[in-house]
Amino acid sequence: MLDNINFKILELLVSEELNATSLSEKLKVPLPTLWRRLSKLEKYGLIEVTRIELRETLRRNITEQRQYISFYL
Repeated sequence: MLDNINFKILELLVSEELNATSLSEKLKVPLPTLWRRLSKLEKYGLIEVTRIELRETLRRNITEQRQYISFYL
């Protein structure tokens, strides 16, 4: 469960609230892989989504959703 990447995810989330894209960039892990890991960590109660932001981009007229995740104890 707590391999090196999952441990690094928790380590980053202890110090600040981050979204999945930021975590993916910091850890150099593909976003789909990171989402699978986040789902498992959330399932086991180690992290939680603390806020969701919706943002519209004018160029593409798309609503973007960002979930911010925090370490939960």
